[in-house]
Amino acid sequence: GFKSPLKIHQKVNHFPGIQSLVSKTLMSDLNRDYNYILPFFLIPEDQDELDEFVSENPQKFLLEKNFFNRGVKIVSAKKVRERKNLVFYQEFMDNPFLIDNHAFDFGIFVLITSINPLRIYRFDADVLLRFCSEPYHPFDWRKRDKYVVKGESKTVYEMPSFEQIYQTFGFSSKIMFENYIGERGHDVTAFWKRIDDVIVRVISNAEAKVIENLAKFNFSSQNFFELVRFDLIIDDELNPYVLEVNMSPNLSPANEKYEENVLIYEQLVFNVIQMIGAGSFYEFWSR
Repeated sequence: GFKSPLKIHQKVNHFPGIQSLVSKTLMSDLNRDYNYILPFFLIPEDQDELDEFVSENPQKFLLEKNFFNRGVKIVSAKKVRERKNLVFYQEFMDNPFLIDNHAFDFGIFVLITSINPLRIYRFDADVLLRFCSEPYHPFDWRKRDKYVVKGESKTVYEMPSFEQIYQTFGFSSKIMFENYIGERGHDVTAFWKRIDDVIVRVISNAEAKVIENLAKFNFSSQNFFELVRFDLIIDDELNPYVLEVNMSPNLSPANEKYEENVLIYEQLVFNVIQMIGAGSFYEFWSR
């Protein structure tokens, strides 16, 4: 039979078949029956399902994304028309959890060190919070900066509820977020339990495809690892919904505005290298 070209000590940073996790359409399709993915429709193949959804929810709004550009916009369910080109529709969450009247997305770094058996680690030191540049209320669906996080998003350190706390104590985004929701009566432990459940379920649902690809080429799961970033949105009851899973997430600040994230990225890289057995903290800090 075919012999794997990889030696036992060699590490590759992408599992074969990982597209089933990081492709938005494949990932969403594998998790279609679960409540942590907002209803979505790939047109034209899901046109009948979309028509049924629109008929039952005429008051809803949908996010529309054309596959040939990166932009998204909101459309009323009543105005969704039959399309022949590739379009991705997803229900618009109209009750987001807001901080200082700003919507945001929630980035969590996750390391997969083995698929069979499955080993998953969530980076617990910090999270990425990226805020829309415009206040959410009064809401205007024509102003995308109210509900879409774009390149020039606001950082956690610019939000009034966090700015002074960060400047005084230097707390992480994760600690400040936990304090914020805890002060408003939410159960922080229950929130993280929901987050972990979502991460495990989404990765588990993609596991079979990766195992199939490993077997096809006679690869061992131990030769591979995968660092991804789960991007989620959260509703006003702190229920998380997966937007996408990013393969090879950017670990460098885009500009000086995001320099505060350097410490997160450094800690993340050191942890990943240690967890995959490619080095140790002693080796790094003794140089």
